[in-house]
Amino acid sequence: MNYEKLKVLSNERFKRYLGVSKELFEEMVNVRSRTRLGNTPKLSYEEQLCMTLTYFREYELSIIWG
Repeated sequence: MNYEKLKVLSNERFKRYLGVSKELFEEMVNVRSRTRLGNTPKLSYEEQLCMTLTYFREYELSIIWG
């Protein structure tokens, strides 16, 4: 699910999907926006962060249940 679809979810569903609240997610994005280095990425930072948090959430579950 991309960030455009995630940002319209309720706070509860957003947190259930990514594991962090919308407020914390926005803080993460704001911290990153102050430190831009290198080439321009193909994915926005919001998309990269969504993918990373989703991976960590799924990986954690595979360790517990795997």
